[in-house]
Amino acid sequence: MPGANKVVSSPRVVPRLSGNANAVQIAVGGGHVLVRLRDGSVVAWGRGSSGELGGGTAAAATPKQVELPADAVDIAAGREHSLALLSDGRVVGWGSARCGQLGLGDTVDKTIPTELALTPDVRGSVKFVCAGGHSSALLLDEAAERARRAHVSGERQHTSV
Repeated sequence: MPGANKVVSSPRVVPRLSGNANAVQIAVGGGHVLVRLRDGSVVAWGRGSSGELGGGTAAAATPKQVELPADAVDIAAGREHSLALLSDGRVVGWGSARCGQLGLGDTVDKTIPTELALTPDVRGSVKFVCAGGHSSALLLDEAAERARRAHVSGERQHTSV
């Protein structure tokens, strides 16, 4: 791949993806790239030292398939971690967890996609996953979030979308 293991200061075509109309989303991390394809699969390449490519800790100069338990509907890349929202409402994360950014309750890096333990009222209402340098966030459906807050505070609320 042009530019592998060296600084590239101008745009380059990714050979395996060129002409591929199936790429629908791209997420760029600190040293890795994720691409979500129309069929729900995800490929990754770049630096993988913390597991951010989803298949061990080796770097990859060309796109490699990320093994996910279901189709991805959204992806995000942080500095050294990755997230995917799956078609069944689950969220998985992999890569660096040194600051707790995978939301798994520990600081142990994960080299394969690992499911976040979402509470039942949150699972299924996640609309987007977001990743920063050493942080992650889940954007919830507004109606579902209002209902969750009302439930937590002991109120009942009728919401329409």
